[in-house]
Amino acid sequence: MTRAGYNGECQVDRFLKQVNFTEPYAILKEVNLKSDTQSFISIDTLIITHSYLCVLEIKTIKGTLMFQSNPPQLLKDVDGVITPLKCPEQQLTRNVKRLNMWLDKHGVSLPIHSYIVLPYSKTHVALPPKFAKIIMGYDISSYIEELNEKQPIISRETFDKLMSLINEYQTSYFPPPLSNRYQIKYDHIRKGLLCSYCLKSI
Repeated sequence: MTRAGYNGECQVDRFLKQVNFTEPYAILKEVNLKSDTQSFISIDTLIITHSYLCVLEIKTIKGTLMFQSNPPQLLKDVDGVITPLKCPEQQLTRNVKRLNMWLDKHGVSLPIHSYIVLPYSKTHVALPPKFAKIIMGYDISSYIEELNEKQPIISRETFDKLMSLINEYQTSYFPPPLSNRYQIKYDHIRKGLLCSYCLKSI
């Protein structure tokens, strides 16, 4: 799953390289900003220009996808086997809202555009999300180039300030251990590699 996600992001990167950007701009990967003492902003790809910000939530998922709205959930159908997943639309909405608040806190005003990106065309969306925009990887250049036609809003000085702020607030995100969620005592967890025969730690 991790390898597939990485390959999907590399696929999107290849499409982004086809886009003609006007200076100044930046394409940042794996942005993790601490928005307050309890929450983080975690973004796969963040595009920063003097006209807009663009948040890309990249999902490499095989099969047929159905975005259920009540409750918010993503259902993946592979050969008739349906698997419920966390809803990318909710994740995207949450991150954009927090990013807007973070920008406002630091006195920067820029519109934020956001997309769920499916890197590969083999993914079939049977039921799209209600609010979020989904784009396929090969279409991303046309969407971004359309955004690049917008007029500049911030100066080079403000752009540099924003880049410095992101660098200052960038942090490593370590989610709470699953042992806390499932109330498993830490000393009951077997650590390291386990022997496939006896299940003892190697």
